[in-house]
Amino acid sequence: MLGQQLSVYDKYQVPWSIWLYKDIGVQGMVYTNPQSKWNRTIQPFLEKKKKYRLDAWGVHRSEEAEAALNPLIKWIDDICPQAKHAYPGPWDTERHLLRAVVQTFLSEQFSDEFAEQFRGMDYTELDELAHSFHFSECIQRGSLNKILMAHAPV
Repeated sequence: MLGQQLSVYDKYQVPWSIWLYKDIGVQGMVYTNPQSKWNRTIQPFLEKKKKYRLDAWGVHRSEEAEAALNPLIKWIDDICPQAKHAYPGPWDTERHLLRAVVQTFLSEQFSDEFAEQFRGMDYTELDELAHSFHFSECIQRGSLNKILMAHAPV
C-alpha cells in the first residue's frame, strides 16, 4: 500500500518524507535487535505497556483495559453523542479516552517504574544500552526500505 501511495506522489510530484527512521521494532526503517541489551532490559516493561494499552504506537487489544474503558465510552456516548465527533475528526470517544486518560495520565504514572529498570547500572552497562541503537547493531526493515528507495530518487 505504501508503494502505491508513493507512486501517486511521484506522478503528481508531491513531496514526502519519512520520520520513522529508528525505533525498537514497531515501524522504523531500522530497529534495535530484539536480543540487544536495550530490548532485553525493557521487555518486561513493554509487556506491561501492551497489557494496559499505555502507548498509541503498536496498539494491542487488552481485555483488562477494554473492560475498564468500554463502560465509560458507552456512558459518554450515551449522554453526549456529539463527543464521538470531537476534534480531531477521525478520533472516536475511545481514542480520546485512550489519549487523555491512558496514554497521557496513566502512562506518566509508570515513568518512575521505567527508570528503575536502570538503577544500579554502571557506565559500562549504560553504554551497552546506548550502543543497542548504533546503526551497526540495528536490523534494517528490508521490505520497507526497498519501497522507500524505489521512490526516493523521484
